[in-house]
Amino acid sequence: MLARIHSAAISRRDARLVADGTCAWGIVVDGAGIGSAMVANKVPGIRAACCHDLSSARNSREHNHANVLTLGARLIGDGLALDIVDAWLATPWAPGRQGARGDKGAAVERAAVRGPGKSSDPRESPEPWEPREPRA
Repeated sequence: MLARIHSAAISRRDARLVADGTCAWGIVVDGAGIGSAMVANKVPGIRAACCHDLSSARNSREHNHANVLTLGARLIGDGLALDIVDAWLATPWAPGRQGARGDKGAAVERAAVRGPGKSSDPRESPEPWEPREPRA
């Protein structure tokens, strides 16, 4: 009989290993991949992406500098899962234009960790991405 484990605990553990530098990347497999990504993204410094195809795997690394990959075992087959892992690991980050996006994401994370109104840099707004006005 297989024992059930709580994927959130595994996702959190693996994300911490990436965040503290013990591991360069993390890969977590659960039923859908979504819950593991949500839990991993709560760990500061983690950029987890739930990928279900080769395009999203490449995009998550190249454009979003993902350092944790999550996969849904109930949604994709073994062969596709292995292809996604291969593509994800083989795709480098393309800093250029994407670097600014990553910097903004890191600023959002720093502001969230500090808490509202506790910026250590007076030039940094508490909300690095200004909300857009709703369309009329």
